[in-house]
Amino acid sequence: MLTPAARRAPRPAPAPSPTPAPCPTPCPSPRQGPPRGLGAATGADYRCDAVAVSARGDLASALGSYRTRSPFSALGWLLLRGRDVADQLAPAAARPVRHWLRDRHEHERALAALADGGTYTFTAHEDGVRYLLTAGPHDRASTSRP
Repeated sequence: MLTPAARRAPRPAPAPSPTPAPCPTPCPSPRQGPPRGLGAATGADYRCDAVAVSARGDLASALGSYRTRSPFSALGWLLLRGRDVADQLAPAAARPVRHWLRDRHEHERALAALADGGTYTFTAHEDGVRYLLTAGPHDRASTSRP
């Protein structure tokens, strides 16, 4: 138990935390904003999907979907889902996924494809199952109500 004098003792001020150096090529993160020019003001909608498909293609399971107006946010969602998929795979099957999660050049390629109105897909494989992480333009007209 603390004595009254010990409870009133002033605490030293915490040392300021060092500011991390900016990343030369920003990668999407839920806590990090988009790089200039890739934010929500693109005027396009993007649909992201994570799907598991059997090797024969006869069975598919939706693992999640997401809509956004930002290619940066779309890639960020794909990376989050990729991390989830990698956590469920055997180490050998997870290795290519974990490499993709760190591959900044591939992230830049995906952002460029999305910003140009294209579709981007990353595929992982394990035991006869393909895991497809896809983002691409979403046609607003097909989902509007009369």
